[in-house]
Amino acid sequence: MHKAVHTSIILSLIGRICMAVGGELVIGRLLQLLYVPDDVFPSYALLYIRIYLLGMPVILLYNFESAVFRSIGETKTPFKALVTAGVLNVLLNLFFVIGLYRTVDGVAAATVIAHSVSALLLYSKLIHTPRVI
Repeated sequence: MHKAVHTSIILSLIGRICMAVGGELVIGRLLQLLYVPDDVFPSYALLYIRIYLLGMPVILLYNFESAVFRSIGETKTPFKALVTAGVLNVLLNLFFVIGLYRTVDGVAAATVIAHSVSALLLYSKLIHTPRVI
């Protein structure tokens, strides 16, 4: 189990980086194919997705860690991390948008930060769970 988890973490990290880079290469054209209006395309939609793609590795890391916990029958820990991320996301959205007068960049950053915190919480728990690591 130890080797499988570590190998999966390394392979998923490589996959997440490839997904983020690949997404960056195609997202502009994809938004054009979706007929995103010109007034929101470069300044809002593209900016939001680019920031989100930068955070894709940690967002998917949470999903991987959550799957590891669920595979051993532990569902409460990923749920608590998800709730923490949701509450933190709302608070950070308020802080960035109302407090710092940011737009979609603040909302995207809040999402990435919240998911990073949940991934770190799960990673910390994961390395201290003897049945897994």
